[in-house]
Amino acid sequence: MLEVLRRDPVCLSGYYKNPRGGPSVQQFEEALARYFGVKHAVCTSNGTASLHIALLACGVGPGDEVITTPLSFSATATSILMTEATPVFADVDPKTYDIDPDKIEALITDKTVAVLPVHLLGTSCDMDPLMEIATKHDLWVVEDNAQCFGGRYKGRKTGTIGDISIVSLQETKSITTVVGEGGVCITDDDKLAEQCGWLRNHGQQYGSVPYLCYNFRMGEAAAAFGLVQFKKLDDFNQVQRRNARILIDNLPEGICPPHIPEYANPTLYIVGCLANGGFPREEFVEEMTRRGVNRNFPGATIGLGYTKTLMNLPLLKPYRRPCPVAEELVKHFLWFDCHRWKSEEEMEEIVDVISQTLEEILR
Repeated sequence: MLEVLRRDPVCLSGYYKNPRGGPSVQQFEEALARYFGVKHAVCTSNGTASLHIALLACGVGPGDEVITTPLSFSATATSILMTEATPVFADVDPKTYDIDPDKIEALITDKTVAVLPVHLLGTSCDMDPLMEIATKHDLWVVEDNAQCFGGRYKGRKTGTIGDISIVSLQETKSITTVVGEGGVCITDDDKLAEQCGWLRNHGQQYGSVPYLCYNFRMGEAAAAFGLVQFKKLDDFNQVQRRNARILIDNLPEGICPPHIPEYANPTLYIVGCLANGGFPREEFVEEMTRRGVNRNFPGATIGLGYTKTLMNLPLLKPYRRPCPVAEELVKHFLWFDCHRWKSEEEMEEIVDVISQTLEEILR
């Protein structure tokens, strides 16, 4: 086995001799840049690391404010805290669950330096009005594209509209790497890409480290695996969309399907539904689990989604502000996983169980 490893081109790549990474990392970055139609893709160890260095590359730091959404995974907001900046939460659109551009401008102060929108659950934010506001106030836009790899906004790939974006390669996302983790910064800006390259790799482009940098590198094995997965991305997303459509078209009355705005071609990473008023969500999920739906199919099939806004997490309570739409949505979420692991037959079986279970609960 040791001899095989010694002859393996990935193991012999000389990764640590090159600040850009070994050949697999460079090939993966080149393929990603071509896919997005931008000049630069910078691979990192995970999506959170990508968000962290993307913000740092934009110069976000102590005393600054970054406007973002209260509906997201915690890393969206904690990456802002990692820069010692302050997250400022803007309320969301009640239909798309994404940050509401109409709620952003009133929150801008002389400390605001960036906006961090999230393309939640694979459906893009309404980016044009957001970009107009950012341009008007000279703000950076950092797109959190972790859940929307392959999605589009008005024909443009999500992740190519702001100044810089990130992609997550965590194991539940559209594609992953051999270790189940990975991330990428995507940008057309030469300076931002250069900064991200320094920040992820201890500033190794320099003879001495010019400022605080990190070990956020992606390894050669991870990149090699990710490159193979990447070639299947569009097929994977097509399967997810098919599975989502089977679910959406067969949802029983009482469960409100997600709104897909005309501007979006989503990946439907997760189908985020709403339980109508008076609907016993917890009982429904427990009964679905008892019937084997969350055990007998690949991946977690159904859950309550985000049960709290980010502002209700202990670390983020000091930044709490009124976001009534987001606070109401978390009381009604029902999220269904339509991941590529599920076949058409499995999805059809799942929707049958959904209908039967809901009918019995509401009887």
